[in-house]
Amino acid sequence: MSMEKRLAFILAIFLLRGFFSTVEAQSLTAGLNIGIGSYSMTMLKELQDVRIQYIGLPAKVTDNFPVNWTSGAELGLCFPKFPSRLTWFFQFSSTGARISSVDYSGELKLDLITNCMQFGVGMEQDVLRYHFFSLSVSGKFSYLFSEVKTLDYLRINDHVVSEENRFTSSGAGLEPGIIAGFNFLFFRIGLYGGYLFSFSEGLHLQKNRQARLKLPTDEIVRVEWNGWRTGVKVDFRLPLKKKATEKKD
Repeated sequence: MSMEKRLAFILAIFLLRGFFSTVEAQSLTAGLNIGIGSYSMTMLKELQDVRIQYIGLPAKVTDNFPVNWTSGAELGLCFPKFPSRLTWFFQFSSTGARISSVDYSGELKLDLITNCMQFGVGMEQDVLRYHFFSLSVSGKFSYLFSEVKTLDYLRINDHVVSEENRFTSSGAGLEPGIIAGFNFLFFRIGLYGGYLFSFSEGLHLQKNRQARLKLPTDEIVRVEWNGWRTGVKVDFRLPLKKKATEKKD
């Protein structure tokens, strides 16, 4: 069974768990988040070093997979016990690198643009509630689809040559975290911090899975999204059940 099928099976189990849990849920939630993330990208950085050696020009790395924005959306259910929340989410992250060389006769740019789409499930458990403040621990499990686009641009005087290639890979992610929330009526504003552990297969051409991206050592290049995540999230809640009230005599 391929990695994609195994991950789809696991996510389907969580989806069914959420469907059958709607009878127990107290409220439905919808949320958005925005923040920043750090991305290790060890093998892609090594690939950039190899590219500098091969071009034989006085070029330098001007960007090397820096901290960059990440954003996403989620739907969830709130429960009275464990877990406090069960969510289904989508997250988009992006970073990149550039090698550049410029002189009077021309210009060289070698870009690597790296994007990731995450689809997954998450759980939160409240460990502290005090008036409008809440503190929760969380865990996210996701399927990762990564795309690496190489853009090579060379200009010598008025002559321009450019080439673009797209590589993709699939993987999985596990992200433990903590949320400090401020609850007001039917919405929550939360400050989030977590760390993503990612596991990916080797990069291959988008239209040919057998054409792998490799280093000179014959090692297949993998995307590594490991790193810290921090940001702000806003959740809106729609009550599903009303508390029973005692009848007065």
